[in-house]
Amino acid sequence: MASYTPNLNLLMKDPVADGADTFNIETMLNQNWEKIDRQVLLAMAAGGDQLAVYPMETKKEAREMP
Repeated sequence: MASYTPNLNLLMKDPVADGADTFNIETMLNQNWEKIDRQVLLAMAAGGDQLAVYPMETKKEAREMP
């Protein structure tokens, strides 16, 4: 069964329970990207006008997170 992330309410499909579902670009990708984009805009408007730049090791570790 699908769930949502606690902070941005991003859709997360369960590969086991939802594995047979048709991949829906609008709900599984586009809506999540719109939520992320909106939060970045709000953060920038609140004074966070520079996005953090992390060393490659940190980016690699972030990609490997479950």
